[in-house]
Amino acid sequence: MYAAKKKLVTVGITCGKLWRMEASELQQRREALGMSRDELAKALQTTSVSVWRWENGERAVPPYLSLALETVERERGQPANGAAKKAKAKK
Repeated sequence: MYAAKKKLVTVGITCGKLWRMEASELQQRREALGMSRDELAKALQTTSVSVWRWENGERAVPPYLSLALETVERERGQPANGAAKKAKAKK
């Protein structure tokens, strides 16, 4: 019997709202939300170990995480980080 092997491919996506976040930015945004690593992990449907690894630079922050964090920010009634940056730039 033949078992097909799946090849994992990492695809970089570039658009207006999607960028690779630095570890320090992830931690700053989590703290601005007033969330623990466990709380953020639950909101992102991942583990607190993954959040810790991203924040400490042991793993690269996934490119989709900026959009996921904007969703969490909106759900918590805070302006999304991307929108806040644009507003500051206009002033």
